[in-house]
Amino acid sequence: MKKLTFFLGFLLLLFSCAGDDDLDFEKIREANFHLSKGECAAALAKLNEATSLSNDPFYISTLSSAYACSSGFSEITFLTTDVNNLVSASLYNSLATFSTSNEISTESSDYNDLLTAMNTIINTTDAGTSAEREALFGTTSTTSLNLQLLMMILVHTGKWVQYFGNADANGDKGAGTGTNNCALNYDDANALLVIAGSATGACPNPPGIVGHPDLDIPGGEPLADVARRVCHFIVNQNQLLDLVLNTTISSSSSLGELDDVAGDLQAEITAAQAAAPAIAPIFSFYKYQDCIDWAVSGSNFDTIQVYFAAFLETNFL
Repeated sequence: MKKLTFFLGFLLLLFSCAGDDDLDFEKIREANFHLSKGECAAALAKLNEATSLSNDPFYISTLSSAYACSSGFSEITFLTTDVNNLVSASLYNSLATFSTSNEISTESSDYNDLLTAMNTIINTTDAGTSAEREALFGTTSTTSLNLQLLMMILVHTGKWVQYFGNADANGDKGAGTGTNNCALNYDDANALLVIAGSATGACPNPPGIVGHPDLDIPGGEPLADVARRVCHFIVNQNQLLDLVLNTTISSSSSLGELDDVAGDLQAEITAAQAAAPAIAPIFSFYKYQDCIDWAVSGSNFDTIQVYFAAFLETNFL
């Protein structure tokens, strides 16, 4: 049985549903009870009955938790096991070593249920940013939602880099059981120039590049599918920076190097943009669909290739 344990008492203190329908509030309490027992489907069913509270932060948090429960995500596993393995200066290699970074397909229900859990929080506002959530829900509720989203973003990113980066148990790119040594099968001239002039670990200078088959447009993978998959990574990183910059994170040793991520990630983004200024617009996407719509338009996917060459391949070795 998949179990997801959240700090229910803490959340109940944080979130106030004053003025909302008491019956629906009771359904949220019942949903949290189901979650405490790992009963994901029962929690979702109960939440589907509490429609009058759909814009309440306590409801949103609980609904996100229910989808995360269905994905197998565990806040306890993150806090007691995986976050201690996070190394800020080699973020993607360390995320690939998480116990939850074991995807065999990004079309799996676990992967996509976690994506739905994140979207439940992100899509509460038009732009999907921390600032908008704070304007809507206030500081206390937004802080709790941000921390919840932050944990899921890190776990989801770990799944992405392990799978598409073909990482081994040590988190080394291109050293896993797959065939690829790069994330994408790069064919854009500017992306190839970046790779040729950068330290990109296992991803070699042409002609030795082998991209992941699920991201291989030259190999016949549909653009729409590849755009959706790469935008999961892009938006996760934009959300991650927004979250670590706008959420108070404890410097406790129990959280590993999480409080160092903001500085290191900002420096990596600055370096990537200096190497390839054209990729700057990509760092403005905070919603997956916005990124996907842009990626499939015109020649924008060529710019995405440059982004992955300048940002991911140089920081995931």
